[in-house]
Amino acid sequence: MKPIIDEMGVRTEASDSDEITIKHAVSFTHDIIVDGSMRVSSLRTLDGAMYGTGSLASYDVVSYAPAGTARDGAVDWTAYIQATIDAATGNADPATISRIPKAAVYIPAGIYKITAPIVIRSVQGFHLFGDGPWLTRLSIANNLDLDSLLELDGVAWGVFENFSLESSAAGRADKMLHLHWSAAAARSTTSNTFRNIVVSGRFRTAFAVGVVAGELGIQVDQSTFSDCIVIGQWDDGEITDWQNAWEVGNDTHGNNVDHVLFAPGWTHVRYGIYVDASSVMAYGVHGGWAEVHFYVLGTGGPFVVDGMRMESGRRLLYVSSGASVARVSLSNIDYTADYLNADGRWVYFSVGGSLRLTNITLMYAPVGVTPNVYLNAPGTLTTCIAQGVSTPTAFSGSFVRSENVTLTVMNYQQLANNIPIAVTPMSIVGPGGLNWTPS
Repeated sequence: MKPIIDEMGVRTEASDSDEITIKHAVSFTHDIIVDGSMRVSSLRTLDGAMYGTGSLASYDVVSYAPAGTARDGAVDWTAYIQATIDAATGNADPATISRIPKAAVYIPAGIYKITAPIVIRSVQGFHLFGDGPWLTRLSIANNLDLDSLLELDGVAWGVFENFSLESSAAGRADKMLHLHWSAAAARSTTSNTFRNIVVSGRFRTAFAVGVVAGELGIQVDQSTFSDCIVIGQWDDGEITDWQNAWEVGNDTHGNNVDHVLFAPGWTHVRYGIYVDASSVMAYGVHGGWAEVHFYVLGTGGPFVVDGMRMESGRRLLYVSSGASVARVSLSNIDYTADYLNADGRWVYFSVGGSLRLTNITLMYAPVGVTPNVYLNAPGTLTTCIAQGVSTPTAFSGSFVRSENVTLTVMNYQQLANNIPIAVTPMSIVGPGGLNWTPS
């Protein structure tokens, strides 16, 4: 057994295989070597180095607040959380140096009143974590309208997980979580991971990724979101709040590409994923009420959705003019279309590029509405391949296209009460008189 004595005089006995937690330490004047895992809940200063082969320490935000500070939403925690992050990321100039963090930052369960954006800048490998959504809650105070709640500027290879971002009833943020790269950061924003985060309250955009026009933010790339959920309050006619669950890109082609979403979800937002000259790949999506689930203005790469159960949206996909042609692929989707727009255009594609629809079933369209894929991009080269698409519309009315669009359909099924009643095995139509459908 090895004795460990902290500055409060507390003695801890530990064998080589034990994990050690030191709860009372104020400062360390020598190096700390960690071969296992260690969490320091109240570390104030470290004059030596901290290193090892196991998990290094995490700074607990509670230790940066006066003892007994309530975590019930009544006390302003902005300065304490920011101070903890600043201590963990170091005091080097973020405008000139990409910093290496000293430790992770842990935010225990509680409601933390926030009155200014929490900023993490010019750091690589940073880890911010809580005890879980609805347990660790960062909440914008009443009567405040912030640009963002959590701002990541020049952050790379970071991990952010297990907390909620929200607002009080009269609080708001333009962007709840904001990834970008400004002139204040020495490095770009790239390869960050977000896990198990819930956004609710009042906001324009929940997750904003490289959306500020004119910034260096053309390099905000390779973000990964896993099990992140957005809960809004949008309804028809709202044009200010709850506009986007994810907003990606700023109408500028650059290195703002390759963002991946695993099991994302949203409800009561205007747009589920809004993409402007960027690229997104989403897998295992659950979409609730929205005006348009996927709104695309050009792409900087492929826009891909694979696997989705969608409830109550005016449209599934809307693709319009943008900075580039669109390359869009949707597959393995069940679309509950009970609130489909009166024009029936569950897919609206009006730009040059390519669209692929695979194994998509549209169910429960409103009475009197004829669901159709609308392909109208005059003066461009546009192709659409649809395979295994099923809707209540007879094949003759299921695709509406302009003359320049080349459309290939395979195994289209017409449904009645969600049961196939007619199948079109193959149809190819296109410009120059191309028109082939087997009898």
